[in-house]
Amino acid sequence: MDRKTLASKARRHWEKHLPKTTQRLKESGQFGAAVRDAARRTQGEIADLMLQGYSKVDAEKLVLPKYILLPPESEFDT
Repeated sequence: MDRKTLASKARRHWEKHLPKTTQRLKESGQFGAAVRDAARRTQGEIADLMLQGYSKVDAEKLVLPKYILLPPESEFDT
């Protein structure tokens, strides 16, 4: 997955499932940078795992939840 696609995936997921975090990041002007950083880290770790012999699909399954597909916020999260 290219970095632009990863960033888009992060943006959509975070806005839907992490609304409070998204709002805080946007208010502080850090949302774009956080999305780009998550995409960069994800792409790098996927590439590293693939060099270690993981398939692309398996590498993505391991790394996407770490940076991009974060668990949803609950109503009690601050």
